[in-house]
Amino acid sequence: MIEGSIMLYILALLIGVVAGLRAMT
Repeated sequence: MIEGSIMLYILALLIGVVAGLRAMT
């Protein structure tokens, strides 16, 4: 189940990056 945790971590990271970019513009 380690892979599932990594996938969730990467997904959350991507969402954070997208949210940050939207907040900047």
